[in-house]
Amino acid sequence: KHIEKEIALPLKKQVDHRKGQVVSKTIVQNEHVTMTLYAFDKDEILASHKHKGDVFLYIIEGTAQVTVGEVENVVTGGEIIVIPANKLYAVYALESFKMLSVIIFG
Repeated sequence: KHIEKEIALPLKKQVDHRKGQVVSKTIVQNEHVTMTLYAFDKDEILASHKHKGDVFLYIIEGTAQVTVGEVENVVTGGEIIVIPANKLYAVYALESFKMLSVIIFG
């Protein structure tokens, strides 16, 4: 389900954790940008992949391990990480966490 538009919403309440799952909700998707909210249960993984655009990840709450290339980063609530276009990255839930992903295309 896409997010409601033209009203103020609490970001972290727009997606909820589910046991043993990664839950996602698309906020915006067009030829220029994709914005997606995620809720990861502990130990869940977003396998290594890459995008044609730069990726901005904002950890809303909780803690994730974001591996960019061969470099592992521990990213906690309130922190960001930017991944260049065409760079492999993976996300692992060190604990349950919520994340906003923004992919910006050319």
